Amino acid sequence: MVSKNMVKNFKYLLIPVFLGLVYLYQTQDSLVFSPKKMNFPDRATYNDYEIGIFRDNQVLHGWFINNLSEQNKKLLVIYGDGDQELSSLFPVADKFGDLSVLMVNYRGYGESTGEPTQNNLIGDSLDILDQICADHKIDYQDVIVYGHGLGSGVATVIAHYRNVNSLILSSPFDSMTSVIDSNGLYLPVKFFLTNHFSSISLAPLMELPTFIAIADTDDRYLAKHAQKLLSRWKGEVVEKSFPNNRYTILQDKKYWKDIKGFIYTQPKKTTAKPIEKQEFQKPIQIIYASDLEDQK
Repeated sequence: MVSKNMVKNFKYLLIPVFLGLVYLYQTQDSLVFSPKKMNFPDRATYNDYEIGIFRDNQVLHGWFINNLSEQNKKLLVIYGDGDQELSSLFPVADKFGDLSVLMVNYRGYGESTGEPTQNNLIGDSLDILDQICADHKIDYQDVIVYGHGLGSGVATVIAHYRNVNSLILSSPFDSMTSVIDSNGLYLPVKFFLTNHFSSISLAPLMELPTFIAIADTDDRYLAKHAQKLLSRWKGEVVEKSFPNNRYTILQDKKYWKDIKGFIYTQPKKTTAKPIEKQEFQKPIQIIYASDLEDQK
């Protein structure tokens, strides 16, 4: 027979469990996002590429390396990892020759304001891409989308909604729920996680040419997560493995060489999907460095 004392003690045990779950729910974003401020000694060198984006009462900051011409409209769009501030990629982005490059820090990263969430990142990214393409008359079939780590989840969604030329996923994962579950320490969080980044749910719908770079020794985005994603991917995939983690892979010269080789071998298709606005898209304004020069 259950005594009153046993019931009372059980209730007392539930209190710390409940408080622990509340704490995990409130701090779950820290498991996904780790915003970094900009530390870019060579910033002045790239002033001419800076852009400011006004959207949803926030100001986003990034760079647009404009190498566009009538003969070449190719644009590489870069989405970074959850602990990556994108100015760190400038030494690489500047080496893509005649390719134009777009990099915008997520909300809360670098000099971008606001708080990062999945919906904010996807909405910002779609609106920015649409506006850049409209401003510069870029066909979506000239756009290559690159996502590293967390950014692979963003890039997959963007490639799903827009008829881009090709997709590059670096240190990708199947879903953030799966990544956290593999960790084991935060098992309860997966039941109420709000930032799922479930690339695997879109995988059976993805038909565009895709390059997947797997960091074999990474301790967060384990190779098994990439393999699980690959097993569901519908379209043509070029898969490459590198003896790196998600940080050192970005310093691997062969990694970037293989990516450039993939980009320049993708033909432009003529069949285009209709562009539909999503419910989370909002008005946007982009200010280019050249606009500020014109006002002087």
